[in-house]
Amino acid sequence: MSNSLSITRRTLLKSAGVAVALPWLEAMRGASAQGAEREANPEPRRMVLINLNLGLYAPAFFPQQAGKNFEAPDYLKILDEFRNDYTVISGLSHPAVVGGHATEARIFNGTPSSQKMGISLDQYAAKFLGEFTRFDTLPIGMGNTSLSWSADGSPVPAESRMSAVFQRLFADEGASSKVAAKRTLDRSNSILDLVNGQAQRLAPSISKPDRAKLDEFFTSVREVERRLAKSESWLKTPKPRVDVKPLVDLSSRTEFIARMQNLFDIAYLSLKTDSTRIITFNIFEQNSVKVEGVNNGYHNLSHHGKDPANVNQLKLIEGEIIAHLRDFLGRLKQTQEDDSTLLDRTTVLLTSNLGNASNHSNKQLPVLLAGGRFQHGQHLAFDPPDTTPLCNVFVSMLRQLGIESESFGTSTGTLKGLEVV
Repeated sequence: MSNSLSITRRTLLKSAGVAVALPWLEAMRGASAQGAEREANPEPRRMVLINLNLGLYAPAFFPQQAGKNFEAPDYLKILDEFRNDYTVISGLSHPAVVGGHATEARIFNGTPSSQKMGISLDQYAAKFLGEFTRFDTLPIGMGNTSLSWSADGSPVPAESRMSAVFQRLFADEGASSKVAAKRTLDRSNSILDLVNGQAQRLAPSISKPDRAKLDEFFTSVREVERRLAKSESWLKTPKPRVDVKPLVDLSSRTEFIARMQNLFDIAYLSLKTDSTRIITFNIFEQNSVKVEGVNNGYHNLSHHGKDPANVNQLKLIEGEIIAHLRDFLGRLKQTQEDDSTLLDRTTVLLTSNLGNASNHSNKQLPVLLAGGRFQHGQHLAFDPPDTTPLCNVFVSMLRQLGIESESFGTSTGTLKGLEVV
């Protein structure tokens, strides 16, 4: 297909009264998903951020040898077929982030625990990539804990009901619902205009501290205006069709594996249809899980105390997580997009806010980076440990997304040894 042909994702295939949005095609180079011709961002680049709230058992995850010729420990053996598609990194942490499980909220921004919450990696990247897709970002998870934070330190809620996410992404609301949505948007715009007008009239007569607060308010107003305008512009654009059954929410929390599968399914479908290019999700469960050979709670097992029986059961659960990551990477690698694959254009980060869940340590965090056209097939070991910020990985990821950031959070630069192809 010639690159000179100018079409966008708003181009439709119409047959028998059915409108279907086209997937990404070569001829869409230089065009945003909403139809404006853009020479910047010549190809879609994507990012998936995955946090494991209960960490990973380190001896089964970190190789003993650094470099390319490492011997794969148990968890990495599960990923053998993707050895050249990932980099495992040891010795990283978030400086001054402490607090055990609660630090999950800071895993993707690295903001020190003593400071006000800063913007998370996904929300920062969305400022540059969000305009190209229907959804700026997709924060999902197994619970309500937010891993995503706006620039003003407000949490961006994560959705744990995959049926609702599927509905938002792929369900055709019908004409009447679209009319109702348009009315809601119009009403929201009217209210916003009213409140904004009142604030503008207050501005000349308020104190300096109040003016600073008002400036923050106006920033929030502009962001809401942007989102409303974007929502309205997408009303007439059909949602993509996917040849899968709608996802069903699982009420039993013991269905950990199936719930995790739903997360990976939604992530894959979202990327494949270019509905969003930035996904964040949290894998977490306190209770018993349905895994053969496991008869204790996941959280209890994470506090294994080096007891062999507990460690063996914990490894069965964590092995399932790594196996699902393997299958997700496989689907991305098998999906062709132009002259590349979805994995080449998607950077997948798996990490945890806990380096050792058994004692709630927030040091020496597990990090695995896959895809994204980095030079993989290696173990980057940083010694002494905990002197290199995890945020250095974030800067490298942003650069590979085409975002020329010099720093992010507590970074000291890009991550040494993590090069691009």
